[in-house]
Order: sequence, then structure tokens, then C-alpha cells
Amino acid sequence: MYDFLFDGELLSDYGFMICSFSNSGKQWSGGDITFTTGKAPNTDKQNFYTSVYDTPLSCTFSICKRVCNHEHYELTSEEQSNIMRWLCREDGYHWIQFDIPEYEDVYFNVYFTATPYLLNDKIIGFDLTMTTDSPYGYSKLMTKQFTLTNEKSKIIFQNYSDKIGNISPKCTIIPKNNGSLIIKSGINGNYHITEIKNVIKDATIILDKDNDFFSGFDCNNFNFKFPIISNSYRDRNTYFEKISGVDFDMKIEYRLIRRVIA
Repeated sequence: MYDFLFDGELLSDYGFMICSFSNSGKQWSGGDITFTTGKAPNTDKQNFYTSVYDTPLSCTFSICKRVCNHEHYELTSEEQSNIMRWLCREDGYHWIQFDIPEYEDVYFNVYFTATPYLLNDKIIGFDLTMTTDSPYGYSKLMTKQFTLTNEKSKIIFQNYSDKIGNISPKCTIIPKNNGSLIIKSGINGNYHITEIKNVIKDATIILDKDNDFFSGFDCNNFNFKFPIISNSYRDRNTYFEKISGVDFDMKIEYRLIRRVIA
């Protein structure tokens, strides 16, 4: 594995490849789970209370030029500038995918820091530190579109996320009439009921909890229960259901959680 795709561009497009200056290869850290436990007086047994991921994943590795002639391994100022401009951004996280066939559906949302690597006072590459936005990776962006009516009020699909719990998809909804919009989503025993009153026919409604964004209606008419995709250890059948109110078209966009590293 020598290449990666970052924010739509390949490392090889810049004439570089992943390498190892110290024979250590890629080093991952973070993503650890901390358990909160306790025990009653005069007992030895620990009781479980909660668990939480403390730190996001991070990874260190190196890059250098793809050259056959070792006389030209030194980086020019232009090559250094191009790499730093591309990787070391100030505009937030961007998606990366490593060029490994068996991990083609694993993406990470990351930012980079870079340290030049010197050999005989010449810069021959960079040591990179990649920090993700979470303690796990994600699948490619997935999209589902459907219409829910009185006649077809429910859609069920499989949630193959590696982590048990909820995912908050970006939802785009277009009501077919004026009235109230009421959606039940999740799995049996773990669901949300989303209600928006006084929606307008053909208006575009957007619900995006991860980015703390919604539009297309008066916030006073919203119960602030965003739709969810969910699963449990034994149940992957998540659903969206119209339980009353107007018919509507809906598109959901989401990424499943991938607890593997490339």
C-alpha cells in the first residue's frame, strides 16, 4: 500500500508515495474505551455503569517522492509547498481513503500535521500525523430515497454498522400536502418520533443533526427529535415509518461506522 485519496486527490498525483524512514510503518493510537465501574461495600465484584471513547484515532506515517534515481530524492521548494498546501489545511476535517483493496469501504475524516524529514541536511519527505474526528472509521456515503404514504407507511433496511447504537443521517423531506409531519425511526425498543407541525406542500425540509442544522420550517413547530438509523447486538432491522400526518418524499444520507483500521 503506497497511495491514499485525500479530499478527492491522490498522493501519487503529486509524485509521492507512503514510505517508512525508520522501518516502523504506520502507527495507530487512540480509540480506547474507558469503562466506569464500581462496587458495593463489602463485595469484590465490579459493576458496570457506563463506557465512553476517550480519544479519536490518530496515525503516524511518512511520505517521500516516487523516484528511481536516488540522486533526485530531495524535495524542491515547490514540491514541499504543494504537499503542505494540500495536506495541512485550516478548513477542518477532510475524507481520506487508503489504497488497500480489502479496506475499500473504510474512510476516515481527518486533518494532518507534517514535519519535514531530513537526510544529510536535505528534505527528502515528511513525517505525517493524521488525526481523525472520531474513534473509528466510516463507510462510503450511502443514500436511500423513498416515499411514505398511508398505503406504504414503512421502509425497513439493514444497518450493518460495526458499532451498536444510533446514526444521525442527513434527511431531505418534501411534504406532499400542508399539515403535520410525524416520522418514527430506529429499531424496536429504541426509536425517535420526529414531529414538525405546519409544514408546507413541496417545501424542502432538511434535518442534519451532526452539523446542528435544519431548515424549511419554523423551529417553534419542531420537537427537536432528529430521525435516527439504529441497531442492537441482535437486531439490524432499522426503519422509517409515517405514523400520521402528511405523505412525503424522503432522502437520507449517512455513513456506517467501521471499527477497522487500514
